[in-house]
Amino acid sequence: HAIGTAYRVEMARELEKLGFQIEKDGKSFRIEGFPKDLETQLSTRAAQIAERENKTGLKGEKAAEIHQLATREMKGDKPREVAFKSAREAAEEKGFKTESLLNQNPGQDKEPPQPLTATAFESASTLTRPQLERAAFERAQTNGQDIKGALAEIDALEKSGELVKLYDENGNTRYTSKEILEIERN
Repeated sequence: HAIGTAYRVEMARELEKLGFQIEKDGKSFRIEGFPKDLETQLSTRAAQIAERENKTGLKGEKAAEIHQLATREMKGDKPREVAFKSAREAAEEKGFKTESLLNQNPGQDKEPPQPLTATAFESASTLTRPQLERAAFERAQTNGQDIKGALAEIDALEKSGELVKLYDENGNTRYTSKEILEIERN
């Protein structure tokens, strides 16, 4: 949902402030240079969710929410400390040091971000406001924007006419891009 994506925007910004480089990873982000094998080893929750998805055959955004809830375990005493200790031990076994990720060529080799109207409407020709915000937040995780910047970009696109407000048959507001609207009119 948009709230979780907004949280990841701010987390990405804070990690960048600490000196980490962020890269796109699906609809989220990852820390550039972090070993994928160690990431997989430490991502036991992601493995549980994927296993449940394969077992049930249910896929998609709503199914993912169900799988996340179904695999959530009750937290015991000091779970964060135990997780941190376990992660430190796994990293040590692999000879990995966090310091190796800090201040690695900031901003080099990064492609400029595509316009929001190009990325937001990749899989749907119209979006609700929350869907549009989520798309803006997903993009903001790796393009240096914060939440305010992502929302300001939506407003600027709407004012410029690049983002078009529509109404469905029930009077609900939806958005599309100027380009998609022109394609659909022709």
